[in-house]
Amino acid sequence: MLKVRRELVWDYPIPAEPERDDGFRALYVGRVLDRGTAADVRSLGLPLIRRLLDVAPCRREVLEFWRWWFAASGSQHGDPDRSTAEVPAGRRVGRAVPV
Repeated sequence: MLKVRRELVWDYPIPAEPERDDGFRALYVGRVLDRGTAADVRSLGLPLIRRLLDVAPCRREVLEFWRWWFAASGSQHGDPDRSTAEVPAGRRVGRAVPV
């Protein structure tokens, strides 16, 4: 069951059975990744995010982050706490400053 938060799709009609509408699911995944909270991401689940990531309409930076995150580990969904993935050169912010 896809739990839809109306605030994220205020401009789009919600189908009676959103989990059966592939187009709506892709739209909703994109909205959650762009504008949602951690709780929204958890409610979607990583398998659904991974499956729809390449068709979900979201900002390029968001898409790059999630691709990096899933590539961070050899596991099914990626786990950045277990390994490190190279940050794309164009996305490096700078050096950390010691405190």
